[in-house]
Amino acid sequence: MFVVRTNMYLRSGAVVGAHILRPEHRPAFEEGVRQVFIRWTALCLAVENQWGGLRSKEKADGLMQEVLEWFYRKKGGRSWQACTFCLFMSLLLSFSRALC
Repeated sequence: MFVVRTNMYLRSGAVVGAHILRPEHRPAFEEGVRQVFIRWTALCLAVENQWGGLRSKEKADGLMQEVLEWFYRKKGGRSWQACTFCLFMSLLLSFSRALC
C-alpha cells in the first residue's frame, strides 16, 4: 500500500490527513512525475526553442519541483482542476505561452 491512513477528525466533522505518501515511496512517485515531464511534447519544445529565455531548462525543472511540492504540501482536497490551474499559470509566467 502506498498511503498511510492517518485520519484526524475535526470538531467540524471534516477529516484531514487521510492520504499521506510514505517517505519510502516518494522516489517512485518523483520518477513518475519526471517521466511525464520529459515526455510532455509542448514543454520539450518550449525548452528546446528557449521560449522561456536562456534559462528555459531551469524553468522546466523548477516547474516539475513546483508540482511535486504541490502534491507534498497540499493536504486533502487535491483536484485535477487545481493542479491544472497551477500548471497553466506557471507555464504562462515562465514561458509566456499556454502550452496546454
